[in-house]
Amino acid sequence: MSRANVYRFFPSRDAIKESICRRVLNSTAELALTIARRSTPPSEKLEELLTAVHHHNKTKLLHDRQMHDLIVAAMQENRPSSRCMLSR
Repeated sequence: MSRANVYRFFPSRDAIKESICRRVLNSTAELALTIARRSTPPSEKLEELLTAVHHHNKTKLLHDRQMHDLIVAAMQENRPSSRCMLSR
């Protein structure tokens, strides 16, 4: 897909970044919800959640450094997608 075609769907580079961040953060939220719905003791859920989020972030860092850096930048810039994730 050409750059021009991408901008038919997004008004700006920031909108593209925002969409990517929201997608990644939503996948992490879904992971957390799946774990939260289990019928295991809360301490086990918390341990599983922390392990799963750590693994997810480590995988992004090792295999998709640009995506990881984009998420870090969004958190540091206090973008709407990161605020949305933090308020859940």
